[in-house]
Amino acid sequence: MEGTKFNYYEDLDRSQKLRISKIERDIQNGIINLKKDFFEIGKLLDEAKRILPHGSFMSWIKTTFADDLPYTTAYFYMRVYRTFKNRTRMLNCLSMKDLLLMTRNDFPEDALTIMDEHVEENGSIDRRQLDEIRNFHDLMMEGTVGGNQFLKEVEKTVKDRRKLDEDSFMNQNKHRMNINARRTMYFGIGDILEKLNSAIKSAREMAWLIPFDPNDPEHKKVIKFIQKIIEKLQELERELCGGEGLFKPTSTEDGTKYL
Repeated sequence: MEGTKFNYYEDLDRSQKLRISKIERDIQNGIINLKKDFFEIGKLLDEAKRILPHGSFMSWIKTTFADDLPYTTAYFYMRVYRTFKNRTRMLNCLSMKDLLLMTRNDFPEDALTIMDEHVEENGSIDRRQLDEIRNFHDLMMEGTVGGNQFLKEVEKTVKDRRKLDEDSFMNQNKHRMNINARRTMYFGIGDILEKLNSAIKSAREMAWLIPFDPNDPEHKKVIKFIQKIIEKLQELERELCGGEGLFKPTSTEDGTKYL
């Protein structure tokens, strides 16, 4: 059932529960140590690159470590070091998923600075705050929100210190998904408009050279497509301007405003 949590320990006896708890702790400690290892190996690699002759670093890795350390892995370790060498406290707060995202070249440096300042001031950053930042980064990569808006959302997210229970968090995610879906749809409609403008320009240029033949089968087929497109656009307009779908006030985050 949706929203139901599975109790993994319900049917275990006491010794099994204790063993599972120890396994969980050992794995969590191992993950923490892995992140530290990534950082330390990246530090050594970064130093080696500065010492070795220019242009020889990649071949040095291949010759010295062979398949034990592919260059892409070595580069990731260096990115971990370079990204967090002055943010070691923040590194300890991140999951592996966060680490993979925030060491990417397209993750804004200013966003890292905002999060690091928050960690220095408050000691940690909440998992749910990190989830929100990942969601907004996805929107930025889709082109739904711009880079400046992304930074504003990151700053707003880390300053929001409210402690939400699980149900509130799930509801908030549903509202966010709804809002994000709308933004994506609006962006897509704008893209369609650009394509239509391009088609109109091409049609005008072709008609100026040779007029279209209304009896041509392909021409008739295209005209039918255009009529269907007009019908669908009118249907979309009805939904956006008072239909039973997107325009319901209860579908927005606070239940009172339209988007």
